[in-house]
Amino acid sequence: MATLDALRAREAGDETKAGALLAESRELQRQARAVRVSPPRNRWGSAQPQVGDGVLDVFPADAEARLQG
Repeated sequence: MATLDALRAREAGDETKAGALLAESRELQRQARAVRVSPPRNRWGSAQPQVGDGVLDVFPADAEARLQG
């Protein structure tokens, strides 16, 4: 995961690499949010798939906050 690699780069003192990996992570998150599914039995239309809801969606935001601060 680019976000985790960005944290490692920051910890190692490589701010340039951390910044590049953070930008990559943001782009990957943008692409993931764009994915929609339309299960045949739902009545509410297309929706964003949930994977690790409350965990995998929270980690990138928390890590980005650590990288910003």
